Amino acid sequence: MPLRVDNTEITQLFVDGRECKVLVVNGVPCFGKKYTLSSGGTVNSTVTINRTSSPNQHAPTGNIASGAAIYEGDVLEMSVTSNTDCVYAELYANIGDGGGERKRASDFTFTVCGDVSFRSTARSAILFEGEKVFGYIAPSPVSIPGMTADMKLAITGKGLFNEMINTEGNVSNRRVTIDAVKAELPTDIWDNGASVEITRNGDKLQVKYNIWQGAVKGKSMLIMPCGLIITQVRIVE
Repeated sequence: MPLRVDNTEITQLFVDGRECKVLVVNGVPCFGKKYTLSSGGTVNSTVTINRTSSPNQHAPTGNIASGAAIYEGDVLEMSVTSNTDCVYAELYANIGDGGGERKRASDFTFTVCGDVSFRSTARSAILFEGEKVFGYIAPSPVSIPGMTADMKLAITGKGLFNEMINTEGNVSNRRVTIDAVKAELPTDIWDNGASVEITRNGDKLQVKYNIWQGAVKGKSMLIMPCGLIITQVRIVE
C-alpha cells in the first residue's frame, strides 16, 4: 500500500533535509522510494519481468511491464526469450546501481536501487528460404549468406533419386523424392542403401551422393541420387 498524505501518494521523502529511500515505523517498513521502469525496445524477442517481493512499499507481486512503478528494495526477475523463428536472444539492463547498461544473463534477479531500463535483441533463425538446387555432376560447396563455421544448422529439402529396377530381365526406371524437414547437420537422406549426404565445409554446405545396388523383395535395384533441393537453412540453438 503506497504511503499517502491527504490521498496523495508520496514518492519522495526527506527527513531533516536528507532524502530517505526507506521509511520504517515501529519496525515495519512502510515506504520505498519510487523509480521508473522503461524499455529501450525488444527486437525479435520478449522480456518478462516478475516482481517477487516488495518489502518496503508492499507493491503487488507478479508480472510487470515497462511503465510500471518500482520501489526501493523491490526484487525483480528479468528473463528474455526469442520470438518464433528467432534465436540468440540477449538481454541488456541498467539497474540504476551506477554500473550502467550491461549484458545480463537470460534469467537475471536483482534488487531495485534506482531507475531501471532494459532492452533485448534476437536474430532471425532462418538464414535461407527459397530454392537451392544441387545437380548430380560434382556438386560444389554452396555459401549461405550469414552462415558461420560455429553455427548449429538444420536444413529442409528434398533428395532426388533414380531407381532402376530389374524384374526378371525387364528393366524399369522411376524417380523418387524423399523429404527432409529441419534435419540437423550433418544428415543423410536415404532411399534404401543410397543416400544424399549433407555436411558443412566451414561456412558452406557440402553434398555427397552415394549409389547403392542390391535387391529388394527379390528385385534387383540400382539406386542413384540425382539431385538435392534445399528450401530452408536455419540456425538451431
